[in-house]
Amino acid sequence: MVSVGAAAWSPDGTLLATGSFDGVARIWSAELAVLHEAFAGAERGTGKAIGISAPPGLGKSRLCFEFTRVAKDRLVPVLDLRASPYDHSGPLQPLVEFFRTFFRLASTDDPETARSKIASRIEATVPELIDDVSILADFLGIRDTNSPTLVLDPKTRHARLINLVSSLVRDGTRTPSVIIIEDIHWLDVASVEFVSALVDIISVSRVLLILTYRPTFQVPWNEGPGFHRAGVGRKVVSSRGPAQTRRCRARLLSRQQHARVKPPTLRRAR
Repeated sequence: MVSVGAAAWSPDGTLLATGSFDGVARIWSAELAVLHEAFAGAERGTGKAIGISAPPGLGKSRLCFEFTRVAKDRLVPVLDLRASPYDHSGPLQPLVEFFRTFFRLASTDDPETARSKIASRIEATVPELIDDVSILADFLGIRDTNSPTLVLDPKTRHARLINLVSSLVRDGTRTPSVIIIEDIHWLDVASVEFVSALVDIISVSRVLLILTYRPTFQVPWNEGPGFHRAGVGRKVVSSRGPAQTRRCRARLLSRQQHARVKPPTLRRAR
């Protein structure tokens, strides 16, 4: 079998061919074009959520890795999250990771420093939500023990956290950015609501949201301005060994040069 880690780019960087665990080489030109086009829309202020659905081992993660590698080289902010069946941290863990990454909270930050980072960014981007700092601090386990605890029922607290996420992505992301959430089929119900909130507002943001999942997962979103489902990389040839796979990928990339649609180039974030 050929590892999904086997990959090759065409000389001009517009086509990606990968091996996969089913022993088949695939061309991902159409999917790359979709991602580049969606990011170009985010640069214009019209974000999009792209769902990439494929069985395990076919190259979803490699496609995301290669796309974000190019994005990071051009200084585009990328927030990368992943759901896992082995994560026993509890429900809403992806939401915790989202907040920690968004506010650039380090594991070495003491609670006061972390709260200061959160308050500063909220005040600078969505000042009308400054009162939610205490709710978020409590959610992240960094609340000020010297301040009175804001008592909210779980449903209200959850709604305010989801609203905060939506507002931060819609109004607090001024630079075109990429958010990736891989393997959303492993998310708990509450975390799916968090993703749904992102999809709901993504079309009025400057963010490209990439979601990967297995075909057995029924996404709760319809095709429309905010969401598009991309297909699986096109199966082009079987490959039975590393050497043959390299030859197949090189031959496929060369063959595809004359029949491709070149996606727009990611521009450096300003």
